[in-house]
Order: sequence, then structure tokens, then C-alpha cells
Amino acid sequence: MRQELVFIGQHLDRKRICRALDDCLLTDGELLAGKAVWRTLPDPFPAWQ
Repeated sequence: MRQELVFIGQHLDRKRICRALDDCLLTDGELLAGKAVWRTLPDPFPAWQ
């Protein structure tokens, strides 16, 4: 199974986008901790409007 995100636009900062997405990844410990712990983690992205 594969998922892809596509960003289309002019003058996108590829490194910044990749860094923001990488910061969202769970560590092995967080992954093993399960959903109860996941819900306590901060959301690094702003709320959708």
C-alpha cells in the first residue's frame, strides 16, 4: 500500500515542507504506545478553516 501527497505551487520551500511532514512522524515508542498516547500529542499544523 502506498500513499502520496502532492504539493503544487510556485516557489515552494521543499525542505521546509519535508521537515514539517517529518516532524509529524511517530517515533517507535510513540507508535507502540497506541491511540491513547497519540491523542495527547501536539498537532504541529494550524487548524483548518
